[in-house]
Amino acid sequence: MHQNSTVMSTLKHEWENTPSTWVGADPCGGNWEGISCDNSRVISIHLGRNRFSGTIPDELFSSDMTPIHVLLHDNNLTEAFLHLGLVQSLRL
Repeated sequence: MHQNSTVMSTLKHEWENTPSTWVGADPCGGNWEGISCDNSRVISIHLGRNRFSGTIPDELFSSDMTPIHVLLHDNNLTEAFLHLGLVQSLRL
């Protein structure tokens, strides 16, 4: 399984209140709300104001996964990351 799928599946199962469109294991193979892909890689995560709760895993910002844009503002998420990799914009 590709790193994107592994990390996003972890979010899907660990966060509360994820979108109902998050069906299946591949965020780039389906129509996952708030997720944009290019060449089967997650390039942006725009999920502000969705009432998610949980922890943002370090793996979201690993060198194999790093999305370019991440918007997770106005949720009930805790940040556990130390390395932002190649992220160009981040809003929590």
